Amino acid sequence: MKYLILLFVVTATISALISSVLVSSGYVIQPADNNTDDWARIDFEFRISDGSDAYNSKADADRTGPPWVKKIFTVKGVEALDVRQYELRMKKSRLGKWEDILVTVAEIVAKEVKQ
Repeated sequence: MKYLILLFVVTATISALISSVLVSSGYVIQPADNNTDDWARIDFEFRISDGSDAYNSKADADRTGPPWVKKIFTVKGVEALDVRQYELRMKKSRLGKWEDILVTVAEIVAKEVKQ
């Protein structure tokens, strides 16, 4: 029981440290529970869109998306995006892995949009 409590405290501390690092970058990743979840979200402290847009495929993004959306679709595993003023929701492909997608996408937005 002591070890279980210690594990919980260590896990909570690590999560808090990761969150504080991510907030200093201008975004907070709301991770999926595991790689079987199809959707995850990133909240930004700066406006990434004037409204709400959905890109259900790379073809949609290529046709109507801004350059940073097109760049996100080059990340392996990104299948769809839902863009809101301060939030980006993304769907991954069946074989995609969140650990390969989330930070990469957040950094693309922070670099390309925040300027």
